[in-house]
Amino acid sequence: MQRISLKDKKIFDNFFSLFPTRLSMYSFASIFVWNRLFDIYWEIIDASLCIFFENELGMFLPVEPLGELTPETVEKVFYILSRRNKNDAASRIENISESGFKFYESCRLKLRPKAEEYIYDSRSLSNLVGNNFKSKRSSYNFFVNNYSFDFEKLDASMKNDCLRLYRSWQKERASKFKDEVYRICLEDSFSAQEEAFRNFKRLGLRGWIVKVDGRIKGYSVGLALDESTFYIMFETADLNIKGISAFLFRNFCRNLPEFKFINAGDDSGLENLARVKCSYRPAQVLKSFIAERRQGQ
Repeated sequence: MQRISLKDKKIFDNFFSLFPTRLSMYSFASIFVWNRLFDIYWEIIDASLCIFFENELGMFLPVEPLGELTPETVEKVFYILSRRNKNDAASRIENISESGFKFYESCRLKLRPKAEEYIYDSRSLSNLVGNNFKSKRSSYNFFVNNYSFDFEKLDASMKNDCLRLYRSWQKERASKFKDEVYRICLEDSFSAQEEAFRNFKRLGLRGWIVKVDGRIKGYSVGLALDESTFYIMFETADLNIKGISAFLFRNFCRNLPEFKFINAGDDSGLENLARVKCSYRPAQVLKSFIAERRQGQ
């Protein structure tokens, strides 16, 4: 196994290009930003790129093996996991696409659903036309009519201001939602964002900021998953500024005219976040699955 590094991006990109999906984890950047929270390794097994995440809880695959996949390859993957993990419950493959469900089921693996991802029509989000988007237009217009703002491209020099905004947003979210798992997710996201900003250009990331009265009050960061789909990896806005989230989301999409679809990620199993994402009328809700060995295998 090799430890992941930025020089591996071309290898990963080649394998990801062979695996068409709009699921957000299927890009080098989506993998690499988590390298402060996981030891990330990769190995080519039977012509398939296999990516491994490891921490104190064990080792697993964050995405399917990429390439000429066979049941024998899957068996080799789970053999490696069983050798590394003291607890077999940690051994799994995450983010399996719907198209791969039957294959993994045929490998006698147990599959369970993972959080769904929300795919939007970019033009719909740019225009906000019709009764379905009435409240979004109202929020957008309130922001435009009541604040002095600038909308600019984001670059790595804005890292500290963006992360300060995130810390403020994180504190507010943590005070409102007491769930410990959610709080851990918030802290994990901060670590991933730090890594994203540190290697912004080399990871092929793009982003925009909203300044209100000269200060950054919102930002979005993402990347192209393929020629038609752009993934919004991170988005943060000052919740005390009415309408800024609607403004940021709409203008972000307006600046991506070459992409037909926007992947806004999953809802982390949170009902309030699911309601917000559904309110933007997704064109598709992508299902994915986690594959594990059945008990006794």
